[in-house]
Amino acid sequence: MHPYRRIAKLATLLALLGISWLAVAQAPASFDALLAQLGDQNFSVREQAQRELTERATGAQLSGAQIQRLQAAISSADLEVARRSERIFGAFVHSLPSYRAMKDAAGVQLLRAVEFNPADGETTRDGRFRFDTAQGRFASPRFTSNDRFLAMSAAWQEVETALLVGNAAKAQQAFDAYKTVVENFTGLDTFNLDLRTPANDLLDKDDMLARIAEARDLLVAFRFDLQNGGAADDSALPLPTPIRNAGIVPLGASLQLTLSELSAPGQLQLFGFDESDAPALAPPGFRFIGQLFSLQALAGLEVAGQIALDIEFGEIQLIGNPVTAPDTLQIVRIAGGQAFFLGGTLHDVDHLTATYAAAPSGTDSFGQFAIVEAVPAAPTLWLLLAAAGAGAGNVVRRRAGS
Repeated sequence: MHPYRRIAKLATLLALLGISWLAVAQAPASFDALLAQLGDQNFSVREQAQRELTERATGAQLSGAQIQRLQAAISSADLEVARRSERIFGAFVHSLPSYRAMKDAAGVQLLRAVEFNPADGETTRDGRFRFDTAQGRFASPRFTSNDRFLAMSAAWQEVETALLVGNAAKAQQAFDAYKTVVENFTGLDTFNLDLRTPANDLLDKDDMLARIAEARDLLVAFRFDLQNGGAADDSALPLPTPIRNAGIVPLGASLQLTLSELSAPGQLQLFGFDESDAPALAPPGFRFIGQLFSLQALAGLEVAGQIALDIEFGEIQLIGNPVTAPDTLQIVRIAGGQAFFLGGTLHDVDHLTATYAAAPSGTDSFGQFAIVEAVPAAPTLWLLLAAAGAGAGNVVRRRAGS
């Protein structure tokens, strides 16, 4: 029998059974297939697989065994698979009420980077951050409020990293370290941070410690939520990348780092964030394209000279944004409470590369990196009212002249 006749007979049989041929042809991919596609050579395939698995993980469509396989993949030697698995599982964690309550109670997020005159260190615009429902401020690196904010932010990121991979014991240790950081603040330290609630009440050290304790106490509920969702509560953290020499540092198919000089060997920890759990908001007037990549030097790693970063992106991240022009995209680096626009050179259609100078020895040369684009300014209310008024005036004039 001719193959086409076989297909026609099959279609007829499916129709008699009430089964759509299109539904059969478009049957959803299996979990195993999607997990394998996280490491595919094609960016759009990786991105689509991540989105599909994220929908299943947050929609209670994965079994406990599948959720735990995602957790295990977080420590994969394939850093692309590891980071994307961590992001999928992180979305699952983000859907848990206990996680959201902990983040609301004690989370730290940079709202606006600090700006200052590099010649004298004088602050020209305070940095702003969120803690609980309160907002605080910090000045340039010349002032202690900068150090205190950075200490709080780093301590919370240790907590959040452990939570987002589902390691409750590590999160408990990180909460204890977070508490110690704030316990070492003086009254003047908390006063300078100027943490104020929406009711304009000023938080002191005891208030801050109470909120951290409240969040830590929710770890019992967090363990229950993890296990109730089929996850383990002792997942391993992503594996750091050893760096022994200068040159290309492969961090997965979507991200590549090149170091021109290496002062001391060590390790580099890569962690991904979505906008929903990012340590910082996008700079005012910009939006993030895709994920944020957090890079942290470990084990004594020190770099010098130039650092080049290559980030792959794709049209699938730009869907629904008709004003996007790839040649206007740039890479931003957020570190030390500051935002550094690195520019970007577009190549191979969907790769953006930027280069910057390493920070002086003993300071952070990495941080969080993301592609950003400018957000078009929306018409102001006054312009809309003016246009409406002009239209009304024309109507009145036409009536008067009729």
